[in-house]
Amino acid sequence: MGSNRLLTVPEAAARLNVTERWVRRAIFEKRFAVVRLGRLVRVPAEALDAYVDANAVPAARSGGVVPLARRLAR
Repeated sequence: MGSNRLLTVPEAAARLNVTERWVRRAIFEKRFAVVRLGRLVRVPAEALDAYVDANAVPAARSGGVVPLARRLAR
């Protein structure tokens, strides 16, 4: 997935499947690196990939999770 491509805010939002507002808020909160070219803001594709990797939650092992209904029935 990694590349040196600089994405616009709408492109970054589409890549993450979120709204442009979410991307702009994440930029304001400095959740990932951006490149500012005068008034223009670009998001490096690698920065998005790193953000996703850092915030990924691993799947639970199939044998270790007890469904809520079974836990409540005990």
